[in-house]
Amino acid sequence: MAVRQISITLDEELLQFLDQSGGNRSAAIAEAVRHWRDQQWQHRLAEAYAALAEADADRSASPSPPDALIAAREAAELAASPS
Repeated sequence: MAVRQISITLDEELLQFLDQSGGNRSAAIAEAVRHWRDQQWQHRLAEAYAALAEADADRSASPSPPDALIAAREAAELAASPS
């Protein structure tokens, strides 16, 4: 995986916390962003499953899949794909 150097700005409290935890700043920030990304995917997946359940409940009233069902399936496929 390619790595790029960037510049970020943190408030003093966060920087002190980061430095007190020891180790590599870049590695710690990368791990935090990975964790945040995973939480976002889990949240989107939960929303997709909720939309899918709602669409399945409404499907009997509509002969074609509603937009929510299509969006939920697409979101579930994206969440299941490797990062």
